Amino acid sequence: MENNVLNRTQRVLMCVFWSYIIITLFMAIAFETETLPTGVYATFKQTEFVISFGMELLTVCLIPLALRLFKFQKVHNDLLQRQETALMKWGQCRLAMLALPLFMNVLFYYLFMNTTFGYMGIILLLCMPFVYPSMNRCRAELE
Repeated sequence: MENNVLNRTQRVLMCVFWSYIIITLFMAIAFETETLPTGVYATFKQTEFVISFGMELLTVCLIPLALRLFKFQKVHNDLLQRQETALMKWGQCRLAMLALPLFMNVLFYYLFMNTTFGYMGIILLLCMPFVYPSMNRCRAELE
């Protein structure tokens, strides 16, 4: 029974992982095929600066936080006590910490056509394999 719960948790986390990536990919395809207009806010330089600064700060802070999240004492204790329930909660939180800024950076890249957002998106995408919810990783996080 316990293994079935872990399998279900792992499958849900895997679906969440791929859903974030696929949604971001579809958005990029929509912009690249000119289904959605690109560069519509390119002339708003002050807005671009503020959003760029905010996204840089968010990206730089969330990457190490997401990668080290399961090492924090509160999270680690929760994972040891509540096992799969905590893994589901904290796993989704960790995926969101990387995937939501990835989505936002890709969106802002196409709205402002500023490569800074593109580079931050690439960095976040490169971080995603480090939180890939494989069965071995899920088991390791609960030990």
